[in-house]
Amino acid sequence: MQGYGGNLSKAYLKANMLAGESVSNIPTVAALCAEEKVLELYSKELLEPSKRSFRHGQIAGLFYGISQFFIFSSYGLALWYGSTLMDDKISSFKSLMKTFMVLIVTALAMGETLALAPDLLKGNQMIASVFEILDRKSQLVGETSEELTNVEGKIELKGIHFSYPSRPHVVVFKDFDLIVRSGQSMALVGQKDKGFLEAVVKLPLLEYLEVTYSSLSRTSLIVAGQSCPNLKTLRLNSNPDPNSYDDEFNDEEALGIAESMPELRHLQLFGSTLTNTGLVAILDGCPHLEHLDLRKCFNVRLEGDLEKTCSESIKDLRRPDDSTADYPYGFKVEDLLGPSDYYWDDSIAGYPYGTDVYDLSGPSDYCWDEFYRY
Repeated sequence: MQGYGGNLSKAYLKANMLAGESVSNIPTVAALCAEEKVLELYSKELLEPSKRSFRHGQIAGLFYGISQFFIFSSYGLALWYGSTLMDDKISSFKSLMKTFMVLIVTALAMGETLALAPDLLKGNQMIASVFEILDRKSQLVGETSEELTNVEGKIELKGIHFSYPSRPHVVVFKDFDLIVRSGQSMALVGQKDKGFLEAVVKLPLLEYLEVTYSSLSRTSLIVAGQSCPNLKTLRLNSNPDPNSYDDEFNDEEALGIAESMPELRHLQLFGSTLTNTGLVAILDGCPHLEHLDLRKCFNVRLEGDLEKTCSESIKDLRRPDDSTADYPYGFKVEDLLGPSDYYWDDSIAGYPYGTDVYDLSGPSDYCWDEFYRY
């Protein structure tokens, strides 16, 4: 019945997202005296779901009536045929009622079992996803990783200056020294190309590299690829600045990866501004790539031959509009210009560095400019 009435959950999703955005931005709505306009837009978004619900109800009622007609007609037919057998002295009333009740009970049991079939299929799918998580292996230590039994040395960072990108005037670290001894893990946030280059050239055995909330130039990525020939996993998690659109289309990172990292197996470009040109370069330059994550890369259009190539050559492909529920870093994205109308990503919450991030990348049929126009 869902097919006849359309996807009601998706239809109501637009209205729900509009209401959520309005409530979240209630100071702006109140300042513009736009309460009536919000109600008007919300009512407008409910028109199509209401029509679909009415159509769904009419069709469901029609089929329900037909099913009930056939059920009671079958009862009448069975009893009529039984009466003819009794008239011909072929069967007795006792045998007739016994046979009739057996058929009725069997039919009801089969009907209830078939009604549970969709739930059984959903249960199997849920179990498969749970075991997939339990059996998942950490990407930090891959099958091709080399275990170092005797590690000596340490990493020293001297004179660190750091402030959050959203609050550059607030200094967090000034002339800060950090020592990372052998066997320890370290994460750098907000590093510059110069510091990154000085560190990466000293790590020839590096196999896993993740850069989050920062961007690297094409030159830095080329140097990283050449200095770390064993690099198997690269994760670049970008967080675009909504106030700057100079790099809205930028394939420099993709070209740097394609030129210098032919041994990559896992590549994540979360929120990157690369286009189809950069993606094609990566596919050509990284022939061993097995896992590719393009979530929030709204400049990429997986269509035609490109989509076919990705599906055939990449075992695990995450598309630009795929869910970000498993994204490990918590920051809030209010995507008002995403690939769908009124897109709201509830799966990401709580940006850990003290500010909210609004991702305005990608095309859309709806934006707040249309709202303000009224």
